[in-house]
Amino acid sequence: MLKFRFKLKINDAIEAKCPRHPRFNPEKEGHNFKGGCSTCRELWNVYRAKLELEHAVRVFQRQSGPWIKYRQPRTKKLPAPTDPPIAGTEIPIV
Repeated sequence: MLKFRFKLKINDAIEAKCPRHPRFNPEKEGHNFKGGCSTCRELWNVYRAKLELEHAVRVFQRQSGPWIKYRQPRTKKLPAPTDPPIAGTEIPIV
């Protein structure tokens, strides 16, 4: 049996721009680098790697869905029942 716990949290931001082509946006322009610039190419590679990672996580979640066992919440214990008073042992009220 294979047990696998998967928890992924990536919280990182990259702010970079090409010094020669500061208006290059790999999200909009895709792999059309300006003049074969190596910095623009690396920006595209980082963006493409981000897309591939997001796709891989989605595929993994979709394929592992049938085998996921969700934890059930703990059941609360009921308070112990109190014993009913025994007949004839009541305290008389004066």
